[in-house]
Amino acid sequence: MSTILAFDLGATSARGIVFSLMNGQIKEEKVYRFTDYQVIDPNKDEIHWNIEKIMTNIKEIITLATTEYVIESIGIDTWGCDFGLIDKKGQLVLPPLCYQTMLKEPNLHYGGDLPTHFHERTGIPNASINTSSQLLYLKEHYPEQLNKASTLLMMPDLIHFLLTGTILTESSIASTSQLFDIDKHQWASDLIEQLGISPSLFSTIVLPYTKIGLINLAEKQLPIHSVMSHDTASAIFALPTNDHSCFFLSSGTWSVLGEKSERGILVNHPLDTNYSYEQAGDGKILKLKNMLGM
Repeated sequence: MSTILAFDLGATSARGIVFSLMNGQIKEEKVYRFTDYQVIDPNKDEIHWNIEKIMTNIKEIITLATTEYVIESIGIDTWGCDFGLIDKKGQLVLPPLCYQTMLKEPNLHYGGDLPTHFHERTGIPNASINTSSQLLYLKEHYPEQLNKASTLLMMPDLIHFLLTGTILTESSIASTSQLFDIDKHQWASDLIEQLGISPSLFSTIVLPYTKIGLINLAEKQLPIHSVMSHDTASAIFALPTNDHSCFFLSSGTWSVLGEKSERGILVNHPLDTNYSYEQAGDGKILKLKNMLGM
């Protein structure tokens, strides 16, 4: 029997789930949940992520799960776009900004006037919640902290770092940033520079199933492997189909309507500006339309 611990973090709640595989059957063994990990700053009208609470809960769940089960690996996915900035000592320079800050009326303009080639190169239309737009916001509101940063890590990669000390970025979560080149499968350094940001902030991109590192437990070390670190990509990967193309509706904090297909079928230029084009993690492309949550 193979047993793993999967973390699925959404914008409003998170869960750790123990899955076992025996005789070709997957069984959900146990679910642990936690909520309320946003921090509201009324003085600045901002929302940040309480990364300390997130990490405390994740570590507690790992401890509980490994007490009850023989866990062979851990995988983590989260929502897209948001990130943390760490300095040369590995410390966060400020609490990670929540994308909901960027949906407030005074902030909706950030990233709205970026040139069309940002969408053409990355597959992501201009929107205030994008990583690119958040960086513009931080340049204006937190220039000192931004200058102190040595590394930018998307949220699942930040959690990986805080658990293992490894600095890597998984491809599906990178593709939510509007800074990932969908043709070259790497960071679009020239676009990053156009924002006035150093490309050196961005770490090596890896594919799902990469061994990220080891968590030190009391009596042993437990490996973490990258999964499709964007929660939408992970959900769609689980669809029970091997068709070249399929359609789906993924409902959570956001409802996402989309198509998963071969890259050559979906990625045609010019791209449809009403959709996002993101990495599925398995070589395919997700054509997505965000709608209200359910």
